Amino acid sequence: TNYVIINLTNNLYGDNQPFPNGYYSKYVSFNSNGTRIVVSARNQVGGVSQIYEIWVMDYDPITQTISNFQQITNNGGTGDIALNNQPSWSLSDPDLILYLEVHMTTPNIIKTYDMGTSLFNTVYDPTLDSNGDDVTNPAFRGTFNDQVVFGSSYGSGNDRILLFNGTYPSIQVSSNDQNLDPASNYIGSKITYYSTNAHYS
Repeated sequence: TNYVIINLTNNLYGDNQPFPNGYYSKYVSFNSNGTRIVVSARNQVGGVSQIYEIWVMDYDPITQTISNFQQITNNGGTGDIALNNQPSWSLSDPDLILYLEVHMTTPNIIKTYDMGTSLFNTVYDPTLDSNGDDVTNPAFRGTFNDQVVFGSSYGSGNDRILLFNGTYPSIQVSSNDQNLDPASNYIGSKITYYSTNAHYS
Protein backbone atom coordinates (compact mmCIF):
# COMPACT_ATOMS: atom_id res chain seq x y z
CA THR A 1 0.00 0.00 0.00
CA ASN A 2 1.24 3.47 -0.89
CA TYR A 3 0.57 6.37 1.46
CA VAL A 4 0.52 10.06 0.59
CA ILE A 5 0.93 12.90 3.09
CA ILE A 6 -1.32 15.87 2.30
CA ASN A 7 -1.12 19.28 3.98
CA LEU A 8 -4.72 20.25 4.69
CA THR A 9 -3.72 23.51 6.39
CA ASN A 10 -0.79 25.92 6.21
CA ASN A 11 1.55 27.16 8.94
CA LEU A 12 0.45 30.80 9.04
CA TYR A 13 0.03 30.90 12.80
CA GLY A 14 -0.58 34.46 13.96
CA ASP A 15 -3.05 37.31 14.09
CA ASN A 16 -5.84 37.75 11.56
CA GLN A 17 -5.64 34.25 10.14
CA PRO A 18 -8.89 32.33 9.46
CA PHE A 19 -9.48 28.87 10.92
CA PRO A 20 -7.86 26.45 10.46
CA ASN A 21 -4.77 28.04 8.91
CA GLY A 22 -4.22 30.64 11.60
CA TYR A 23 -4.71 28.25 14.49
CA TYR A 24 -2.43 25.97 16.46
CA SER A 25 -4.18 22.59 16.36
CA LYS A 26 -3.60 19.33 18.25
CA TYR A 27 -5.39 16.05 19.04
CA VAL A 28 -6.40 15.68 15.38
CA SER A 29 -8.51 12.64 14.46
CA PHE A 30 -10.95 11.32 11.85
CA ASN A 31 -14.45 10.13 12.69
CA SER A 32 -15.43 6.51 12.09
CA ASN A 33 -16.43 6.98 8.43
CA GLY A 34 -13.63 9.38 7.52
CA THR A 35 -15.87 12.34 6.67
CA ARG A 36 -15.00 14.70 9.54
CA ILE A 37 -11.91 15.81 11.45
CA VAL A 38 -11.91 17.09 15.03
CA VAL A 39 -9.15 19.19 16.62
CA SER A 40 -8.45 21.20 19.72
CA ALA A 41 -7.30 24.59 18.41
CA ARG A 42 -6.39 28.12 19.44
CA ASN A 43 -5.44 31.29 17.59
CA GLN A 44 -3.67 34.55 18.47
CA VAL A 45 -5.14 37.98 19.09
CA GLY A 46 -2.74 40.88 19.50
CA GLY A 47 0.12 38.41 19.72
CA VAL A 48 -1.51 36.65 22.68
CA SER A 49 -2.40 32.96 22.42
CA GLN A 50 -6.08 32.35 23.01
CA ILE A 51 -7.88 29.43 24.67
CA TYR A 52 -8.14 25.93 23.21
CA GLU A 53 -11.60 25.05 21.95
CA ILE A 54 -13.02 22.09 20.00
CA TRP A 55 -13.41 22.56 16.22
CA VAL A 56 -14.75 20.22 13.55
CA MET A 57 -14.32 20.30 9.78
CA ASP A 58 -15.75 18.20 6.98
CA TYR A 59 -13.31 16.10 4.97
CA ASP A 60 -13.85 14.93 1.40
CA PRO A 61 -11.83 11.73 0.82
CA ILE A 62 -12.23 12.05 -2.95
CA THR A 63 -10.93 15.60 -3.37
CA GLN A 64 -8.91 15.38 -0.12
CA THR A 65 -10.07 18.82 0.98
CA ILE A 66 -11.60 20.28 4.14
CA SER A 67 -14.61 22.59 4.49
CA ASN A 68 -17.51 23.64 6.72
CA PHE A 69 -15.46 24.69 9.74
CA GLN A 70 -17.45 24.63 12.98
CA GLN A 71 -16.44 25.74 16.45
CA ILE A 72 -18.10 23.28 18.83
CA THR A 73 -17.20 24.75 22.24
CA ASN A 74 -16.80 28.40 23.19
CA ASN A 75 -16.92 28.42 26.99
CA GLY A 76 -13.19 28.28 27.75
CA GLY A 77 -12.19 31.07 30.11
CA THR A 78 -15.67 31.41 31.61
CA GLY A 79 -16.25 30.58 35.26
CA ASP A 80 -14.02 27.71 36.32
CA ILE A 81 -13.60 26.35 32.77
CA ALA A 82 -10.03 26.86 31.54
CA LEU A 83 -10.28 25.24 28.08
CA ASN A 84 -11.65 22.28 26.09
CA ASN A 85 -9.13 19.69 24.99
CA GLN A 86 -8.24 16.10 24.04
CA PRO A 87 -11.10 15.41 21.58
CA SER A 88 -11.66 12.03 19.93
CA TRP A 89 -14.45 10.27 18.05
CA SER A 90 -16.71 7.37 18.86
CA LEU A 91 -15.71 4.17 17.06
CA SER A 92 -19.36 3.36 16.31
CA ASP A 93 -21.07 6.75 15.85
CA PRO A 94 -19.56 9.17 13.27
CA ASP A 95 -21.41 12.09 14.91
CA LEU A 96 -20.22 11.63 18.51
CA ILE A 97 -17.21 13.50 19.93
CA LEU A 98 -15.63 12.83 23.34
CA TYR A 99 -13.61 15.60 24.95
CA LEU A 100 -12.23 16.91 28.23
CA GLU A 101 -13.62 20.08 29.81
CA VAL A 102 -10.58 21.32 31.74
CA HIS A 103 -11.25 23.23 34.97
CA MET A 104 -9.01 25.59 36.92
CA THR A 105 -9.89 24.66 40.50
CA THR A 106 -12.43 21.84 40.36
CA PRO A 107 -11.89 18.39 38.77
CA ASN A 108 -12.06 18.11 34.97
CA ILE A 109 -15.21 16.64 33.39
CA ILE A 110 -15.54 14.20 30.45
CA LYS A 111 -18.21 15.31 27.99
CA THR A 112 -19.61 14.42 24.58
CA TYR A 113 -21.03 16.46 21.74
CA ASP A 114 -23.40 14.92 19.17
CA MET A 115 -23.06 16.50 15.71
CA GLY A 116 -26.43 15.05 14.72
CA THR A 117 -28.45 16.50 17.59
CA SER A 118 -26.19 19.43 18.61
CA LEU A 119 -26.43 18.22 22.22
CA PHE A 120 -23.75 18.21 24.91
CA ASN A 121 -23.72 15.52 27.58
CA THR A 122 -21.63 14.90 30.69
CA VAL A 123 -20.32 11.33 30.53
CA TYR A 124 -18.25 11.33 33.71
CA ASP A 125 -18.06 13.74 36.64
CA PRO A 126 -15.43 12.81 39.24
CA THR A 127 -17.25 14.77 41.96
CA LEU A 128 -19.95 12.07 41.80
CA ASP A 129 -17.41 9.24 42.05
CA SER A 130 -16.15 7.98 45.40
CA ASN A 131 -13.20 6.48 43.52
CA GLY A 132 -12.57 9.57 41.38
CA ASP A 133 -10.08 12.39 41.24
CA ASP A 134 -8.93 14.83 38.57
CA VAL A 135 -9.22 13.46 35.01
CA THR A 136 -7.03 13.42 31.90
CA ASN A 137 -6.73 11.58 28.55
CA PRO A 138 -10.26 10.15 28.20
CA ALA A 139 -11.17 7.59 25.54
CA PHE A 140 -14.27 5.58 24.76
CA ARG A 141 -14.12 1.96 25.87
CA GLY A 142 -14.27 0.23 22.49
CA THR A 143 -17.55 0.89 20.71
CA PHE A 144 -19.42 1.67 23.96
CA ASN A 145 -20.57 5.29 23.78
CA ASP A 146 -21.50 5.47 27.47
CA GLN A 147 -18.27 3.97 28.84
CA VAL A 148 -14.86 5.62 29.11
CA VAL A 149 -11.33 4.90 30.26
CA PHE A 150 -9.13 7.71 31.53
CA GLY A 151 -6.25 8.74 33.72
CA SER A 152 -6.96 9.96 37.25
CA SER A 153 -4.94 11.74 39.96
CA TYR A 154 -2.80 13.21 37.17
CA GLY A 155 0.53 14.68 38.29
CA SER A 156 0.23 13.33 41.83
CA GLY A 157 2.76 10.54 41.43
CA ASN A 158 -0.11 8.11 42.03
CA ASP A 159 -1.62 8.40 38.55
CA ARG A 160 -3.96 5.50 37.82
CA ILE A 161 -6.28 4.27 35.09
CA LEU A 162 -10.01 4.14 35.77
CA LEU A 163 -12.89 2.61 33.82
CA PHE A 164 -16.35 4.16 34.03
CA ASN A 165 -19.00 1.76 32.74
CA GLY A 166 -21.93 4.11 33.16
CA THR A 167 -22.42 3.43 36.88
CA TYR A 168 -20.63 5.09 39.80
CA PRO A 169 -18.21 4.33 41.35
CA SER A 170 -15.61 3.82 38.63
CA ILE A 171 -13.39 0.74 38.44
CA GLN A 172 -9.66 1.05 39.05
CA VAL A 173 -7.79 -0.74 36.27
CA SER A 174 -4.17 -0.06 37.21
CA SER A 175 -2.12 0.36 40.36
CA ASN A 176 -1.20 3.84 41.63
CA ASP A 177 2.19 4.17 39.97
CA GLN A 178 2.13 6.94 37.36
CA ASN A 179 0.00 5.29 34.68
CA LEU A 180 -1.23 7.42 31.79
CA ASP A 181 -2.86 7.60 28.32
CA PRO A 182 -5.25 4.63 28.27
CA ALA A 183 -6.85 3.19 25.14
CA SER A 184 -8.90 0.08 24.49
CA ASN A 185 -9.36 -2.36 21.64
CA TYR A 186 -12.38 -2.18 19.34
CA ILE A 187 -14.61 -4.48 21.39
CA GLY A 188 -13.48 -2.96 24.69
CA SER A 189 -12.13 -6.19 26.15
CA LYS A 190 -8.54 -4.95 26.63
CA ILE A 191 -7.15 -1.65 27.92
CA THR A 192 -3.61 -0.55 27.23
CA TYR A 193 -1.72 2.27 28.93
CA TYR A 194 1.81 3.30 29.72
CA SER A 195 3.60 3.85 32.99
CA THR A 196 6.76 5.75 33.84
CA ASN A 197 7.79 2.54 35.59
CA ALA A 198 6.83 -0.08 32.98
CA HIS A 199 4.45 -0.87 30.13
CA TYR A 200 1.28 -2.83 30.77
CA SER A 201 -1.75 -4.15 28.93
